[in-house]
Amino acid sequence: MRVTFDGSIITDASAEKRQDMAEVASGLMNAWEYRAKWYGEDEPTARRLAVDADADGG
Repeated sequence: MRVTFDGSIITDASAEKRQDMAEVASGLMNAWEYRAKWYGEDEPTARRLAVDADADGG
């Protein structure tokens, strides 16, 4: 675990990521929103890759 202080509010990124994954699983967050947030993809790319992953079963 690495702690980096940058003057912002301290957050637990792994806990936030787990929460976002749970929200995707429950339908509260779209898979493309997750991709955009965590992989830094723009919206069109994230939407396309989320659909592609869903079509491939993953």
